[in-house]
Amino acid sequence: MTKYILITSLVVITMLGFNCKKNPVIPPLPPEGQDTTSHNWVFTIDTLGDGNGSTLKDVAIISTNPQLVYAVGDIELRDSTGQFEQKPYSLVQWNGLKWNFTLLKFFPPGSIGDSLNAIGNAVFANDPNDIWMTAGALFHWVGSRWDIYYNTGAEGGTKIWCEGNENCWVVGNSGTI
Repeated sequence: MTKYILITSLVVITMLGFNCKKNPVIPPLPPEGQDTTSHNWVFTIDTLGDGNGSTLKDVAIISTNPQLVYAVGDIELRDSTGQFEQKPYSLVQWNGLKWNFTLLKFFPPGSIGDSLNAIGNAVFANDPNDIWMTAGALFHWVGSRWDIYYNTGAEGGTKIWCEGNENCWVVGNSGTI
């Protein structure tokens, strides 16, 4: 019985092999245009800040054409004499050509705390005139200025998501939401 099964299996395999040679299966050609399986990617790496512990914590991409990207963190830059500036930058904007650095302060100029800089933790952008950022307070760019909201519970916010310019969700330290 075992011989019969073995011989039958060999005959079937042989017949299938000959049939495949007569009628080979040809895979379809890929569609015209970009090859989505290609691994020919190009990466560009920028290093923001001049070392000394610069850290970026979050990024928001508003558009890719034209390019408009915001990143937040603790960005250390050198002054014209080569010394590190005392106050780190908290926000950078990529406009497709260059990075623009922004120094945000916790308190208005002339107040007791005007020397304190905000260190960016999280950023969310709906559009160029509606950007939210956590940095020791909740900051909102409204097209021409930054509005600052204190004691919102978002002071230690590590991630932010907004729906329009009125509903924002911030999560952070100590289980805060």
